[in-house]
Amino acid sequence: MGEPRLGIASGVYLEMGEDGNWKEVVMPSYHAAGACKVLPESASMKSGVVVAAGWDTVDEIRAMTLGWKTGHFIDYR
Repeated sequence: MGEPRLGIASGVYLEMGEDGNWKEVVMPSYHAAGACKVLPESASMKSGVVVAAGWDTVDEIRAMTLGWKTGHFIDYR
């Protein structure tokens, strides 16, 4: 990404298919997989974690409203 305002990022999300092979779960370009997100050590990003369904979307919305970019790296699986 090479984005200086990158606030939340992840690799791609994989799930085991019925055939026993790992398959990528397609996500929008702005989405970071909740189970493997990384955030900068910036005070403006420390707004707390939402403990509810959809938390991984809520933190992205919060980040974007603060001017941060969010997304995932397709090369990291």
